Amino acid sequence: MSGRERQISDVSTRTHERPLATRHTSQEFHYPVLNPLLPMLREFMPDALSYSLLEAYFELWSLHGAPKNLFVPCSVFQKHSFLTQINPRRTSKVLLASMLWLSAQNADIPLLSSSSGKRKYIRRKLLQLVTNLLKPLSEMAFSGYEGLNDVSPGGTSSQYLDECMAYVHLAMVTSASAFTRASLRWWNMAFSLAREIDLHQPLLDHDGYGPEDAIYSAQESPINDTRNVARELSGKKTPLAEERKRVWYFLYSMDRHISFFFNKPLSLLDSECSSLERPISELSWQSGEEQFEDTVGHGPWYYCTGTDFFQFFTPLMALLGETVYFTLAQNHPRFGISVHTTNDWSNWRSAIREKLDDYKNGISTMRDSAERSQRAESDGSQTTDRSPMQEPRYQDPRSAVVFAYAEFLIPVFHIILEGKWDPLTLLNQQDNWLGSTGFKNVVKHAIEAATPMRELFDLDPGLRFMPFYLGIYLFHVSLPLILVVDRVKQKINDRVITACDTFIRAHEICISQIPSEYSIAMLTVLRAAKMEMQGRVPCDTQENALQRRRLLQKFDWTSEGRGVAA
Repeated sequence: MSGRERQISDVSTRTHERPLATRHTSQEFHYPVLNPLLPMLREFMPDALSYSLLEAYFELWSLHGAPKNLFVPCSVFQKHSFLTQINPRRTSKVLLASMLWLSAQNADIPLLSSSSGKRKYIRRKLLQLVTNLLKPLSEMAFSGYEGLNDVSPGGTSSQYLDECMAYVHLAMVTSASAFTRASLRWWNMAFSLAREIDLHQPLLDHDGYGPEDAIYSAQESPINDTRNVARELSGKKTPLAEERKRVWYFLYSMDRHISFFFNKPLSLLDSECSSLERPISELSWQSGEEQFEDTVGHGPWYYCTGTDFFQFFTPLMALLGETVYFTLAQNHPRFGISVHTTNDWSNWRSAIREKLDDYKNGISTMRDSAERSQRAESDGSQTTDRSPMQEPRYQDPRSAVVFAYAEFLIPVFHIILEGKWDPLTLLNQQDNWLGSTGFKNVVKHAIEAATPMRELFDLDPGLRFMPFYLGIYLFHVSLPLILVVDRVKQKINDRVITACDTFIRAHEICISQIPSEYSIAMLTVLRAAKMEMQGRVPCDTQENALQRRRLLQKFDWTSEGRGVAA
C-alpha cells in the first residue's frame, strides 16, 4: 500500500468508522445528526434504513475513491461531521431529507434491493418530504425566515447553504431522469440562492456572521476552549467557510457543464469569485484536522493541480466555460462574427486552444513525475523505510484514472472549441469544409480521445468514476466520426473504425448506468456507422443518412436550440 493510500486509510479509520460492536446491530448505533428528522421518517421507514441511507451517501469506490452513488456531488461535506456520534454537524431537515432521497435512488441496501416497489415507495415519500420542507425562493426573508425553525438557534448561515445543496440534490437526480429539462428549475434555484447568500464572497468577521453562525456552537465544539471560539469567529479557516467555498466552486463547475448541456448562457461568472479562495485538498478536508492548510490561491484557474474534483475537473470546466461563452458570443445576431472581426475571434479561439494545450502539458508532466516517483520508491524501498508524509504525491490508483479522464476530455474540448455543436448542422456542412484544416483537426482529436478511453476500460471498469458527466462528452466526441461515414465515400481509415468501436463500448457502459435518450440515439447511430465503415451495409443509399438525421435532429445546439432538452 502506498503512502497516500495509508494516509487515506488512517483518516478513514480514525474519523469515519463507528465502533465494531455497533456496526451490525441497528438498535445499538445511531447518528444523532438525523435526530431532528427521525420523527418524520418513522412514518414510512425504520430508523435502520435511515441510517443506512445516510451511510450510503458517503460511500466511495475503493479503486479510485469516487462516490458509489453516481448522483452524489463531489466532496462538499466532511463525512465524519455527519457520521460522528459526538457533536455532529448542525444540519437542516431539508438537507438531510434530500441526502436520504438521493441515496435511495440506487443505494445497495438489502431492504430496497430486494423490492423495486419498496424502493419506489421510499423514494416517493422522501421526495414529498423534501419538497414540503423546501420554501420557495420568493418567500425568503432573511430576517425572519421560517426555515430557521428547522435548526436550533445559531444555525442561520448554514441553513441557507443546506437549502442550496438540497436544490442541487434535486437537480442532480432530475438531470439524469426522463425529465432532464425540468432539472433546469432546480439548477437555477441553486445558482440564484448561491449568489443571494454571497457564496462567491469570502466569509469575514464583518460580513455579519457571529459565533452563532458556526457549524458548531461554542458549547458543542469538538474543542471547547477560547482558541476554538476565536477560530470560528475569524471566519476564514472554519468548516463553514470551507463548505461555502466548496459549494460555490461545485456550482461554478456544474454551471459550465449544464450550460453546454442545455446550450444556455453561463449563470455564474468568473469575475464574481475572483477573490474567493480555492478549496483545500480532499485529504486535508476529510481528515477533520483543526488546522487547515494555507491558502491555495484565489479565483478560477485553468490548470490541473492534483487528482481531487476541484483540482482537475473544476479547471476543465473553467476552460469549457470559456468555450461556451466564446461560441455563444460568436453566434450573437448583431455582435457576432463579421468581416471586420474575423481576426479578433480567431485570436480568442487561439488563446483558449493554448490554455487547453497548457492543461494537457501539465497532465503529462504530472504523469511523468508520478512514474519517476514510483520508480524511486521501488528502488529505495529495499534499503530504507520512508515516512508516510515523505511519500511521493501521486501513487494511488486514482491518479492513473484522473490522468486518463483528463486526457480524454482535452481532445473533446478541442472539438467543442470548433463550434460545430449541432448534429444536423454538422452533417449538413458544405463540402468545402470537409477539406479544411478544421475538419481534419476534429477527426484527429476524436481519434486521439479514443486512446485514453481504451485505457479507462482497464483502469476504471464500468466507467464508474464520473458517469454523471461523461455521457454528453461521449456524444460530442462521436459526431466527427458520424460526419466521416456520412460524407467521406472512399475507404475509411482503420483508426476511425477503431475509435468508433471504442465509443460504442463506452456508450454501452454509460447507458447501463444512465439510460439517457441522447446516448441511446448516438449509440444506435454509431453502430450503423461502424457497419457502413466496414462495408457490411450498402453505402450508396440515402436511407442510412436519413436515419442518422432523424435520430439526432431533436438534439439542437442551434442559436434557438436547448441542447439535449428534447
